[in-house]
Amino acid sequence: MYEIHISHNKPSIIKSGNYMKILIVEDEYTSRMIIKSSLEKYGTCSIKANGTDTLKTIREAYQKNEPFDLICMDINLPDINGLKLVEKIRTIEINKDIPVEKQTKIFIITGHANKDAIKEASELKCNEFIVKPISEQKLKECIEKHGIMKSPAK
Repeated sequence: MYEIHISHNKPSIIKSGNYMKILIVEDEYTSRMIIKSSLEKYGTCSIKANGTDTLKTIREAYQKNEPFDLICMDINLPDINGLKLVEKIRTIEINKDIPVEKQTKIFIITGHANKDAIKEASELKCNEFIVKPISEQKLKECIEKHGIMKSPAK
């Protein structure tokens, strides 16, 4: 399988069959680009800036039997709280009888950490709660910790 990506107005084709399928959900441009540049060596990155588009993309991925390996998501999205979005994603997975160990790994990445948000993320089975600023090394450590790292793209 191949996917075409437009980067700096130049299309590029990336073989994605052996690499992670990653969804970045972030409404702030700079944060999106930092996360994308840190993760694109591990797989194909798709980017969404709101919850509505994210849910549509996730449903389509499951319909095609091509779920995401990793979702990195901000809490403060323009149309829905990121934790409510996680709840909806987990509900989709439960309704599809996907066992917990095979569910998409979800990393919350936010600049606004508080005890209530951390507790809620844990209850929703988020795999990581990362406070901005984010680093490539931190993302790599989290990916390795959850055993989802696949061969880096060449």
